[in-house]
Amino acid sequence: KAFSINAYHYSDKRHKTVAARAWEQTVLQLLQGHATELKAMGQLQHAKGGIFHVDLCFKYPRSLFYNKMGQVSARTFDLTNVEKPIIDLIFNETMLTDDRSIVRVTSVKEAADSHSIEVFIKYLELDANPKP
Repeated sequence: KAFSINAYHYSDKRHKTVAARAWEQTVLQLLQGHATELKAMGQLQHAKGGIFHVDLCFKYPRSLFYNKMGQVSARTFDLTNVEKPIIDLIFNETMLTDDRSIVRVTSVKEAADSHSIEVFIKYLELDANPKP
């Protein structure tokens, strides 16, 4: 389930909310099943200095996704508000690399049977002799 950056910190902006910490723990547990592959990508990036493309798909239950007029509901989060929390957890906490190596992020939100987040990460080596 997506979590908005707007609900991530208390008003002092230094401390994460209880809900944010609980969401992080849930996501980190789910990422454990992919930890080996994610850490290997992070190590590869550290060794070779490559870049990442990230594709995110945030799925919402249809009853939440659409309002009574059939439009996208205000109860779905703005994509830019849900990208940062999931990217930070994957890159900083699981891959152990900085997310500044991401050069492309593609995000979509769509109606589905239930809440879920799909993440696809592609590692690309940089050209050793880039052309200006």
